[in-house]
Amino acid sequence: MNQQHMISQLSKQSAHTQLEPLKKTVKDIVLQESAPKSAQYVLEKLLNSKSLGRAKHYLKRLISCFEKPKTTCYNDLNLNCWQSYDD
Repeated sequence: MNQQHMISQLSKQSAHTQLEPLKKTVKDIVLQESAPKSAQYVLEKLLNSKSLGRAKHYLKRLISCFEKPKTTCYNDLNLNCWQSYDD
């Protein structure tokens, strides 16, 4: 599955109205890809969330991990994937 298709599939999941189906579907989608460390971190947070609203918050963060890199003018670190960097 290419990255754009995965982003599309993840975006569709925000329509879920129940927590457990959302968690299962997102987990299945992300595990099909070799997700970066930051995406795995956010996925774990999503899977451990106890409310639908919080899970949807982490879903948005997860989608941003796969979208274009977010950098600043003074460094080249991808701020969406800061957990992936070693010190």
